[in-house]
Amino acid sequence: MLIGMHICRGNFKSTWVVENAYDPAANAIFNQTDIDIYFMEYDIKRAGGLEPLRLLSKGKKRVLPDFITTKPAELEDIDDLRRKFEVASKYADIEQFGIAPQCGFASTEEGNSIIIDEKRRKLDLTIRTAEAIWDLSVNASVRAHNGALSLLSALKAHSNRLEKCLGRGQIHRNQLADPAFGHGDAE
Repeated sequence: MLIGMHICRGNFKSTWVVENAYDPAANAIFNQTDIDIYFMEYDIKRAGGLEPLRLLSKGKKRVLPDFITTKPAELEDIDDLRRKFEVASKYADIEQFGIAPQCGFASTEEGNSIIIDEKRRKLDLTIRTAEAIWDLSVNASVRAHNGALSLLSALKAHSNRLEKCLGRGQIHRNQLADPAFGHGDAE
């Protein structure tokens, strides 16, 4: 079993709560916990620099720096995302990274201020970025061990589930509690 942890800075109707860098807590986060995968918000400058990633121990632990935001609808440039991963790889092995959109699309029942089609475009960008960074379309069997392929499969499944909801015209309240749609509470 793998254990993942999302380090949240708040996400309510496309706003945020906390502004600080990971530096003071990075050693404790990476080296004093039994966590396998870290989902770390790096979608805007309030998260600080990537330098704390240098404290990620070599081996099986993974970081998914959430370079793709779920707050505004504008798509990130794939070349900018590649450059961010190039910088991150100066601090830790690129094989210890993955990619995921920041904080999910429904941190609360209200969700963020982006519509379903914009969410789909964000997921598609996430998939395209993973394929570009780790060359998954060509070397999937070689890279399957690092978790990137399973993340890609999960993203495609998520995209398919969103597509089914689009057919109904909306995502219903009870789906917001489903981890595949974010981590909001249905009650």
